[in-house]
Amino acid sequence: MQIKFIQSVYEAKRHLKIAQYLLEVTMKIMDDKRVLSKCLIELQKAATYIIDSTLYLKLNTKDMPSGKDERAKLFFDKIGKKILKKNEIEELKKVLLFAKKHKEARLEFVKGEKLVIFGRENCRILTEKGVAESIKILDTLLAKFEQKTQDINTPLTLKKFD
Repeated sequence: MQIKFIQSVYEAKRHLKIAQYLLEVTMKIMDDKRVLSKCLIELQKAATYIIDSTLYLKLNTKDMPSGKDERAKLFFDKIGKKILKKNEIEELKKVLLFAKKHKEARLEFVKGEKLVIFGRENCRILTEKGVAESIKILDTLLAKFEQKTQDINTPLTLKKFD
């Protein structure tokens, strides 16, 4: 269980770094706002791993639901409210909702500094500032979990058996 928690935190951090690199470096070089959609996908992966790491921390592996939607529902309904702040939960929901709408989108186009995503019912607007804010909030959330992994990773002393 602890190993799965540490792996989930590591993967969340990795995907968050990828999103940050895409936003800060790749988008400046390419000067194309379509990179924001790739950032969104990486943020969605990071958010999913953050949810998984929370569930691994609080539940037994046997009690873990198998599907991503089931794990997210369990997290938002019961566990997330107890550990995280309201703005952190809202940010996770926002990232997951944007990513879902992005997958279902029939049309995407760039207008000025924004990436407009048209879904079935409505449209969503993704901006560089919004993605940067999401990265910042998820990064602070991840810092809490990294502290927890350091607490778990304290070296064990091995005793000699005579």
